[in-house]
Amino acid sequence: MHRNDLPSVQSGAKTPKLNTVLVWVTFTIERDYIERGAFPALRSQNAVIQHGSSSLHYMSAKSVAPILADARSRAAETSRGLRNSYNAFHRSLDHALKEAEERPALFHAPAAVCTYKHEGYSERWRGTKQQLKEMGIVLDGPWPNEEGGKERWAKAKDSKGRDSFITAYSKTWGGLFEVRIEIPERERRAALGASELEKKRALAQANLDSLPADRDDFRMELANDLRRILSVVIPTSPVAHHGFALTEDAVEAILMSADAVVEAIFQAEVSFDKAKHKAIELRYQQQIAECDQSFQQVLGQLTAVRPEMLERSAA
Repeated sequence: MHRNDLPSVQSGAKTPKLNTVLVWVTFTIERDYIERGAFPALRSQNAVIQHGSSSLHYMSAKSVAPILADARSRAAETSRGLRNSYNAFHRSLDHALKEAEERPALFHAPAAVCTYKHEGYSERWRGTKQQLKEMGIVLDGPWPNEEGGKERWAKAKDSKGRDSFITAYSKTWGGLFEVRIEIPERERRAALGASELEKKRALAQANLDSLPADRDDFRMELANDLRRILSVVIPTSPVAHHGFALTEDAVEAILMSADAVVEAIFQAEVSFDKAKHKAIELRYQQQIAECDQSFQQVLGQLTAVRPEMLERSAA
């Protein structure tokens, strides 16, 4: 069961320590325990909560260890139906142990933590009421799981006026909340546009960086291209669609011949059109600048026509 779906503890039940392991035992597992006389503490009458066909028990990590070992053993030796139940049980125990180990750090984090972010859709934050309020979450009235507050979730706003939905992180331990902030359509479009601009900028930057700096750089690029082509073309072992391959001696002879080609490349005369090369550099640099939003904003401010200047000019 997901932590946010935990039913409220029974009235008067003591709040457990943060590192408590939440163990849910189904009727199927409990019936097998009764038949075997195993783990007498894990009975419905001892449960903190009874929810549907499962009962919740608070346990320490140390006391869960033998239960987990037993679940894995029973999963390997029982019939199919019971095996499935024990497989599910030991997976839930693994998850519960991990959650119990990580839970104290979640509640004692120094600031709200972003647990998910998609610039086109939504983002989620987890923190205390004060931490979330400090980051701009506004909700008039009590928060979920507080006295007078809604049981499941409450609609709020963030500092930008965006719709936000607050839920209690846990109904067992109070004080920690999660908020999902919805990204409005206009922000989604802007984010997607920024993403496309970043891709174009990165491509233009990669193209600019790949331009050879001098004649030797150009020769080295040709030599590397030759080596890459040979590594693809020469089959050093049988390929998937037939059983033919060159022998090791043949491969070595071909590579030795390739060395001669590489040597010829490094001895070759290279022409250089400086004007063309510079024009290509400028084109890539312009593409990078066009994709830089901050640069475009400054440029827009510098080139914007100001009415007062026009009035002075007319005078």
